[in-house]
Formats: sequence, structure tokens, C-alpha cells
Amino acid sequence: MENNIPKFTLNADKTSFTWRAVLIIVLLISIFIPITATVYMIEHMEGFKLGILFSYVIFWSSGFYIVRLFLWNTYGKEIIEINNDSIHYYVDYKLFKESAKSIKKNNFQIGIIKNKINPNAGKLYIKNDKNLIESTIEITNEQLNEVEKMILLSA
Repeated sequence: MENNIPKFTLNADKTSFTWRAVLIIVLLISIFIPITATVYMIEHMEGFKLGILFSYVIFWSSGFYIVRLFLWNTYGKEIIEINNDSIHYYVDYKLFKESAKSIKKNNFQIGIIKNKINPNAGKLYIKNDKNLIESTIEITNEQLNEVEKMILLSA
């Protein structure tokens, strides 16, 4: 995409070091449990069991999810790119990005899903007749006004 496309970035709040350390410990456990089980099976000559393959799939899949959580809680941000005719949204985890969502700018609405605790903040949504983009990061009403101005100026 072009470099001069207007972008609006919503940064996730960085969680505490303790929480991220717990995620790393759980990640290491999920990596080493199937490896330890494999070494144990080899040492005790029990032969290959199908269950060990399942343990790799289950533990390493959960490990991938924990990596995503760690990256989101450390570097996570949502990026909204505004083109002349469409709005693109994607989540950036620093090491990888989720697939982008796009919405055409014809008959679109932009708004905020209010937070029950803090009435001056909520989650951003942009929708038209067919598609919906909904943020997971809460923004303030001032940030919402900034996004609206960017979208209207790019039209």
C-alpha cells in the first residue's frame, strides 16, 4: 500500500511484567511437555504412540495462542488505513499481522459502543450495509472525533 495513506493507530495497553512473565512460563511449559513425553517414551522403549502426536498438536497450538497473547499484551495495536473509497483495518502483533478487513465508504456509519463503566470511552465500530469493523481497543470520544475527521477529509 502507499505510504501517504492516512492511518489511525490504536495501541493496546501494555500489561504488567508479572502477567507477561506468567505467559512466558506457560509457553515454555507447553513447548517442553510433549518433548519430555517423547524423550520418556524413547528411553523406556514403549514405541510410538498416537497420543504423543496429539500432545504436540494440543500443546503447541496452545503455545501459539500464548505467543499471540504475549505479543498483543506487549506490542499490540490496531491500524485503520483510510483510502479514497474504502477503509482497511488490521491487527498488528509486531511479528505478524492478522488478515485485513475492508469496508467501502458508501453509506457507512462510524460510532462507539459505549463502556458501561466509563461513559466517555468505548469500542470503535465502522459499518455499512454489508460489513462491520469493530475494534477491541477502547477509545475516547475525542479519538472517535479524530477518526471521523480523517475519514471525512479523505473522501
